[in-house]
Amino acid sequence: MKRPHFSLKSLQKEELIKLLIEKCPEFAEGENFQENKRKSNKNNEREFDSSAYESKMVALKVAYFGFSYQGFASQTGLLNIFNERKIASNTSDTVEDHIFRALIRTRLILDPSTCNYSRCGRTDAGVSSTGQVIALRLRTSNKKASCSSDSDGIDYVNVLNKQLPDDIRILDWAYVPDDFSARFSCSSRLYHYYFSKIHFDQATKTMVDLDIGKMKEAAKLLVGVHDFRNFCKRDPSKPQQSFVREIIDCYIEEVNNFGGFYKFSCKGSAFLYHQIRCIMSILFMIGMKAEPVDLVKAMLERIESKENGITPGPLVHYEIASGIPLTLHECLYEKNGSSPIEWTLKSHSSTLSSHFHRLWETKQSEAMIIKGLVQPEASLNSPKVSNIFKKLLEVSK
Repeated sequence: MKRPHFSLKSLQKEELIKLLIEKCPEFAEGENFQENKRKSNKNNEREFDSSAYESKMVALKVAYFGFSYQGFASQTGLLNIFNERKIASNTSDTVEDHIFRALIRTRLILDPSTCNYSRCGRTDAGVSSTGQVIALRLRTSNKKASCSSDSDGIDYVNVLNKQLPDDIRILDWAYVPDDFSARFSCSSRLYHYYFSKIHFDQATKTMVDLDIGKMKEAAKLLVGVHDFRNFCKRDPSKPQQSFVREIIDCYIEEVNNFGGFYKFSCKGSAFLYHQIRCIMSILFMIGMKAEPVDLVKAMLERIESKENGITPGPLVHYEIASGIPLTLHECLYEKNGSSPIEWTLKSHSSTLSSHFHRLWETKQSEAMIIKGLVQPEASLNSPKVSNIFKKLLEVSK
């Protein structure tokens, strides 16, 4: 005898519940059934015994695009994130926060209170890096009772990148000595700042054709040991801070394959708060011919000659340049002719290269769309575009 056919859609709510209980009696236990089941599964999970594993000091090379982050350094702290304490939503979106969460999810940190975490440098909101370095004690693949070597250890790059957002990537890793500090073991830091020769001045809201030659002259004057208090933002929490820093090298060059774009490179042992962005503000003013090249020398000498009766204070007021074009390009560890870091990969894997190409292609497409509005019918170096810019410059004057 055939069973009568009926549609579930024709049943009322009470009839559906009755049918469900008849076919699946466990649902009669009420709303707590699924919760009890989850708890049961959790209890049956094998707990990870982190104390059974060895740990070593590891340096990680990090790249990130800081456009959408509130800077690099965590405002929450590794220990608070590890302990899952309540975190304010407006203080937990930094690059470091995402790295901490990835380290915790992958159980690479055995004890956050003794992992000896250090970072090479802090970058502001919007600033990027292609060579930031952090160091901390991480779990290895070896168990303490095991006699095997760690030559085929954990692939920290692959493991962590699976847990990180698209705009944050671990590029390389290396075992380092126990006393290694990403900050204090660093011998120098190299920053890059990108800008267009046809520059949009934020203060005047006009386009200006920069004098690159004058900017190069001014950049050379920054090389050496100087008091840079006129080229930084004061930190009120450090009233006794020394403003003396050494700039090892400093120059401007055109970026290949990007007509009209230039790169300011600045290498120094350490930098003050907003120092590169303040320097760029002054260089832009000189490039726009609003100030002479000698302004750089005057700003340095005013401080260094204050004992001769010159009142300390700014010679010129200026807005700090945008952080978006700034990148911490590389952190260098070269002391006494050797480096404590022997990077494992030394070059990007095909996976990383493909990942960055995808991001580049997307951003380049966005740039081309905007570029079409700037110069809709001609190439950058064509006479037509040159005339357009000349007219714009005349109007802005």
